[in-house]
Amino acid sequence: MKKVSKIMIASLALAGTLGIAGVALAGNKSLTGVGIYGRSMWGNMSDARAAADTNSLIQISFYDSGGAVHGYVRMTNSVGTSGYCYTSEPAKLQVLQSAKTDSYVYAAWDAAGACTQIAVDNSSAISPKQP
Repeated sequence: MKKVSKIMIASLALAGTLGIAGVALAGNKSLTGVGIYGRSMWGNMSDARAAADTNSLIQISFYDSGGAVHGYVRMTNSVGTSGYCYTSEPAKLQVLQSAKTDSYVYAAWDAAGACTQIAVDNSSAISPKQP
């Protein structure tokens, strides 16, 4: 993982611990392809879209099942390895709903596939979406 990515993940973790809603990183630029390790996945949505390979993907979906809203996160890296998790927890759904097409997204899951951690970063350091 690139040094900037490790710093961004640490910043997100610290911000979540301190209850800080956003982190500003003026002048900093981050390029992060989709990463999957163990039961965690991360990446910039814009970088996944602009990747030269045909595999990179970050997908966030919502659906209603009998009046209950569910969220789903799926990521596939450049070599085709995928990770996914789901949630119906209101706090996690709110975080997922804050994602934009240029967002950095991090998610971790348990053995059953339920999301245990979700982070979304809308930062000036993230690459804007390219066609």
